[in-house]
Amino acid sequence: MNNMTINSLAVGIVYKEKAQLDWLAMQVAEAQYEVDQYQAIVDAETAKSIQFNAYLTAAELNKAAALTNFNLAIDIDSSVNALCTSTGLALKQTGTATREIKRVSGEMATLINKLIFTVELIDRFGQLVNKQKLSNPLVPDTLISFMAKATADANNAVALTLAALQSCYVAEATSLRSEQIITLENDQVTRLKSTIERQTLVSGTQNVAGLVVDGNFVVGFTPDCTGVLALVQQAYDKASEKYNQALTNVNIVNQQLAYAQSALATATTSLNSYKAGLAAATAAAYAA
Repeated sequence: MNNMTINSLAVGIVYKEKAQLDWLAMQVAEAQYEVDQYQAIVDAETAKSIQFNAYLTAAELNKAAALTNFNLAIDIDSSVNALCTSTGLALKQTGTATREIKRVSGEMATLINKLIFTVELIDRFGQLVNKQKLSNPLVPDTLISFMAKATADANNAVALTLAALQSCYVAEATSLRSEQIITLENDQVTRLKSTIERQTLVSGTQNVAGLVVDGNFVVGFTPDCTGVLALVQQAYDKASEKYNQALTNVNIVNQQLAYAQSALATATTSLNSYKAGLAAATAAAYAA
């Protein structure tokens, strides 16, 4: 083989090695560009994940606060219901007591009238005995004393009965006043219960099948929850919806971040492989 042929082969080998080195360098550059792109995506998804996790934390706190308020509203409603039951029972018992006191007062007044009539009879009979004593000395003195004592006892009975009747009137007045106070309290508790549990009917035009109100079927109306309990429950439901949406968003972002991290890892491995190949080919070229 002559020198010209050897030189020609050497030049061909050099061009082939250079072409391989250029190809490897181009692959390294492309791999580096891909790594940079995925790194930017990972950085963006990481920032988004931090932001959405902050949203999730805030939504969780809001949901917990709304749940606390909802439970408190339920406790208040339960207490108001118990108070409403108690005042209703007290009002019923007070009304019964007032009627009984009135009945006793009426019976006492009737008894006094009878006692007064009895006293008059005893007094007249005593006067008659005294007249008989004046005209007939044989009338015993014990009868005179007995009639005098009977008159005194009857008058005492009238006085005691009048005192008892006065006590009945005082008790009746007190019972009536108590009934008025309990009635007022019952009305206020009932209004409070209505404020907590109130639901009004408003007209509806879309997708309304109807409602049953006091046993009647009402078409075209839907409940408008304006009571405290319903509003607090609505606030909790909305807070729960926002939390669930925030949780869904976080899961989606985390999946996107995981995918980007996996793609970045693959691209980095490919870049390192091309870099190693380029380094080996360069070293081989210089050694030749």
